[in-house]
Formats: sequence, C-alpha cells, structure tokens
Amino acid sequence: MPADVEVSVTEDVKAIIDKIITKYGLENIIDIKYEVGSQAGDGPRDYINEYSILTQGDCWCNNMMFKYPAEGPKYPTDIMLIDWQLLRQASPVFDISYFFYTIASEDALNNLDDYLRIYHEELSKRITRSW
Repeated sequence: MPADVEVSVTEDVKAIIDKIITKYGLENIIDIKYEVGSQAGDGPRDYINEYSILTQGDCWCNNMMFKYPAEGPKYPTDIMLIDWQLLRQASPVFDISYFFYTIASEDALNNLDDYLRIYHEELSKRITRSW
C-alpha cells in the first residue's frame, strides 16, 4: 500500500474507532485502537515475490463494469475493473479469493476447483516473472 494511502487509511480507522468508543462507552479498549490502526497496511507486503502482480485490492462485483451485447443482456462480453485505490503488488490469490468468497453463489463455490483451473490457465497465459 502506498505510504500516503496507508496514512489515510490509518487515520480513518482511528477516527472510526474513536467514534465507536465514544458512542458505546468503551474507553477500556483504548489501548488497542492505535495498534490496530498501525497495522492497517502490513499484510500484503509479506507476500511480494517474483510471482507477484498488481492487484486491484477490492475485487467484487460493485467494482466491475460489465459490457453486454446490443441484442440483449444475457451474458457480458467484457468486464473492466474500476476503483483502483487499493492497488498493490501481491499474489494473484488475494484478488481471486476475495472475489470468490464475497460474491460467489453456493453453486459456484461447489465448482470452485473448475473455476480455479480456468483462472490459472488464463492467468498463466498473461503473466511473466518480474525479473
């Protein structure tokens, strides 16, 4: 996460926690709030390696624009990811797991192995090592 975004996210987290503490009288948890905020951007850095790609960071249907054929909206013919404010270098697993586990139906999850195979085949065609 870029430093300026991390600072912004950390400040936002602190402000939200302050409001919750005040609203619900939770002053006894005040010691943990800054620890939580200071760790806001730590996770993905641990996963940067030669197979890392640029990930969108918030990969779900509300951050996608779908193009449908003029003759009727049965299936989209193209999809574009939007809202790149959480852009980061990380494993492709971050976006694909976020996508599946936030919007997939039970039927889709039951066929997860098939979708992961297709995803792997298509991703492998498009990425190369960064070194």
